[in-house]
Amino acid sequence: MQLLSTSHTRWEELTKSELEDAQFHVQENPHIKEKKSIERCLLNDNVDGLRQNAINNPSGLLVSSLRATAWPLLLNVQHELSQDASSLKPHLEEGQVRLDVDRSYLPSDKHHLLQNVIVKLLRNHPYLHYYQGFHDVVSVLLVTLDYDESLTYDIAETLCLHHLRDFMLADMTGTTDLLPLVVDLVKVADKRFGDLLELIPPFYSLASLITMFSHDLDVQDVVVLWDFAFAMGNVTQALIYLYAVLILINKQQIIDQVVEMSGCQIDTSVTSAPTLSRQFVLENTDAFHFTLSNLTKCFGTNGSSNQDLLTRWKNETQYLISVVKLSDLPTSKDIFSGSAIKQPSSSNIDYTVRLHTKYLVARKRNLSVVKNCKKLLHKNSNNLKLLLKVSVTVGILSLVIGRCLEHNQYVGLPFHHRTWRDMCNTIWRF
Repeated sequence: MQLLSTSHTRWEELTKSELEDAQFHVQENPHIKEKKSIERCLLNDNVDGLRQNAINNPSGLLVSSLRATAWPLLLNVQHELSQDASSLKPHLEEGQVRLDVDRSYLPSDKHHLLQNVIVKLLRNHPYLHYYQGFHDVVSVLLVTLDYDESLTYDIAETLCLHHLRDFMLADMTGTTDLLPLVVDLVKVADKRFGDLLELIPPFYSLASLITMFSHDLDVQDVVVLWDFAFAMGNVTQALIYLYAVLILINKQQIIDQVVEMSGCQIDTSVTSAPTLSRQFVLENTDAFHFTLSNLTKCFGTNGSSNQDLLTRWKNETQYLISVVKLSDLPTSKDIFSGSAIKQPSSSNIDYTVRLHTKYLVARKRNLSVVKNCKKLLHKNSNNLKLLLKVSVTVGILSLVIGRCLEHNQYVGLPFHHRTWRDMCNTIWRF
């Protein structure tokens, strides 16, 4: 009772301003314990501790000021002196960069920073190819890093060379070869639903992956996902896992919306993946594609708080990562060896481009061989049928003659005594 009395007296002694100040700090700092833990990790360069905080905290690394220090550590950013962009040859795709920068949601007086970072990156690494949506990635970096152009460039360069380089090759094959991995992961968790998704071209996941979910989600939600992806080590792999889990979490909503768009009279309260037929999926491919490609736009519209959704999303992704490796999935064999999901530590973009070029040449050659074989089979189909009939006939005759030669009539006789007439008579009797 004495302690309670003393405590009560102390609160009575607080002035009104002190009480308001205490309430302000409670409201503004709901994650004081987590923040102190992150600050200790940063102070001691404890990268493993940072990873645990980024993965396990519902709000990730909490605030921009902590991310500005933590992200370079998680991504192992090496600050290297790069040449001034003005002294380098312009990149062929700078025109598209200007168009996208003009459409950016950043304040107009910050557009030049976005332009500078992307152009400098392309001119210093001319083998990289700009893609629409990359400006969204750089925009989130600028906003989070308080428009620090130098730090934004360093992180963007690390992301491009180590993690996003498959998206920045000369053609889209490096990117499109990654998309089937999403379906493979869904099949691991839900085979029947995954089998149905396999009937739909997986391009619905393209925009979310190449923009790192930054095109449709709010920045405060995007950075929490980035905290998680950066902490996992291989950012590209983490993005693929995240999208697969997003599909799994929203499976019933996907089915409900597609059924509604199809106009079919199906009771959605009892409809599930096993009850949908392959024919239904094939007839409503466009509806499935539209629904799946807009999953991130519907984020947080089902009544749950974004923080709860993000926590569930991260937890289920972490579990899926723990039970299946991308390298064990069937379609991983179709991905070229220099891909970021196979060699994230390699930053030699020239080497990656050469590997990808060799891969494309070999792939084209293999496709050509298959195509020629199909043409040959089609062209000579009649001859092949005749050859097959003759082969079967000869095989049957060989078996029959072999059986006849074992007959007692021929035992011990030289071959020239076995006249064709006798042999035929024996075959007839046999």
